[in-house]
Amino acid sequence: RPDPSNATYMLGLVLKSQGATMTDIGTALRAIEPVCASLCAERTDRHAEIIPRLRKIQTDARACVVEDEVRFTSLMRKFHEELVVNCGNTTLILLVGALEKLWTHNQAEWAKHLVKDGQFPALEFRTRSIDLHDTIIAKIELGDSVGVGALLQSHLEDSIFYGADHSTRE
Repeated sequence: RPDPSNATYMLGLVLKSQGATMTDIGTALRAIEPVCASLCAERTDRHAEIIPRLRKIQTDARACVVEDEVRFTSLMRKFHEELVVNCGNTTLILLVGALEKLWTHNQAEWAKHLVKDGQFPALEFRTRSIDLHDTIIAKIELGDSVGVGALLQSHLEDSIFYGADHSTRE
C-alpha cells in the first residue's frame, strides 16, 4: 500500500536520476512552502492546532541554540515541516512534505559536517532565524496569510540558499 515515505523515496530517486541539485530542491521549497504557511494562517483552528506546536519548537530551539547546533538545525527544519504538515491541503502536505524530508535529511548531514569542521553558522545567524520564526508565528496567529507568505519567502531566500551553498550533497 502506498504511503508518504514511499513517495519521498521515489521522488528522491527520480530527482537524483534527473540531476536535480539541492539548490534545485531549495528553489522549489522557496516557491511552494510560503503557500503552506499562508494556508496555516487561514485555518480557523490555527490557535489550537498550529500555534502551540510552533511555539513549542521555538522554545526547544532557544534552549539549544548555543550548545547543540545539530539539534538546533533539526528543530529549525521541524518548524518548517510543521508549516507544511498543518497547511490543511492533502496534496501540498504530500508533495511539499516529500521535498521537506529530502531537504531536512541533507541539512542534518550539513550540520554535522559543519560542526565537526568548526564552520557552523554564527550565533547571530541562528538567533535571527529564531526571531524570524517568532514573526512567522505572529503573522499566522493574526491570520495574515499574505504577510506570512511574503515573510517566509524572504526568510527562505536567506536560509535555503545558505544551506544549499554549504551542502554536503549537491
